[in-house]
Amino acid sequence: MQLNEKGLLFAHIPKTAGTSLRLAVQRHVKGWKVYADYDVDNPTTSRKIRKFYEDDDFSKISKINGPKTFLAGHFPITKYLPYYPIHRVISFVRDPVQRVISHFHDLQRRYGYAESLETFIQQRRYQNTQSRFFRGVPVEAVGFIGICEKYDESIDVINKVFNIEIPVTKYNTNKKKKDDQYSPPEEIVELVSQTNKADCELYNKALQLFNNRQAMLESGHGFVYGKIEAMEDNKISGWAVNPKSSLGVNLNLLVDGVVRGNTIANQSINFLDDLNLINHPNVGFDLHIDGINPRDANIEVRIDESNQELTR
Repeated sequence: MQLNEKGLLFAHIPKTAGTSLRLAVQRHVKGWKVYADYDVDNPTTSRKIRKFYEDDDFSKISKINGPKTFLAGHFPITKYLPYYPIHRVISFVRDPVQRVISHFHDLQRRYGYAESLETFIQQRRYQNTQSRFFRGVPVEAVGFIGICEKYDESIDVINKVFNIEIPVTKYNTNKKKKDDQYSPPEEIVELVSQTNKADCELYNKALQLFNNRQAMLESGHGFVYGKIEAMEDNKISGWAVNPKSSLGVNLNLLVDGVVRGNTIANQSINFLDDLNLINHPNVGFDLHIDGINPRDANIEVRIDESNQELTR
């Protein structure tokens, strides 16, 4: 089985331009079939997906998730991960302050939400919405995470990585809103930051990954998925995988800019077993740094071929 035999799985986080992406594929990308799962009672949900709910059997997605298919919806990634390789999963994230305020106004317009913004922010069910979609999945392994504030550039990367031609179109926007960004008072910014710490961490990590991956593509290289999981006094451990190759990734250890060691990411690593890493059963690595204190030196792990740096 090859990675390109599956379609794309789009975990659509509310108020992150996901409707624009789904409709752009549905209306403008020829030859692609779009399915939607926005819960059983949502009219947007595709008829075939509703049947999965009726039968309580989502494994039937395997019958319709072939090449040039696009499944989008408000579901956590793990719901369909057994049927899609993790590198065929995409999502978008948005600055947590902007997303929370947008969500608040959307509930006001569409559902008559009558509480104040401050009350909305402090209600637990509306907190850390974005990170819940990624629960149980390391963001570094996800096929691509776009940035709402960099929507056009994100679509460009998606087109290059997944060999698709999605146009930049905008749907489901707040037509009464004149500016692209909300300008809340500082106390609102602080309140969102305090009640959505997981989302803030996710957004910052996704932004770093986006910038790194965009730079790799612009330099003529594809990007490798990976992460440094631990950096101890005598060892660095992590994982790395290239979805376009079944071979282990070659890694270099740099200390203060000088190569001091190398290895291949080909070790077993248990916590990645559920990510559907087709053709990649062993992607872990260890690099020994005997005699080097990570607190006293600049230590990096980079891909040998492209010089891409693995993040922590």
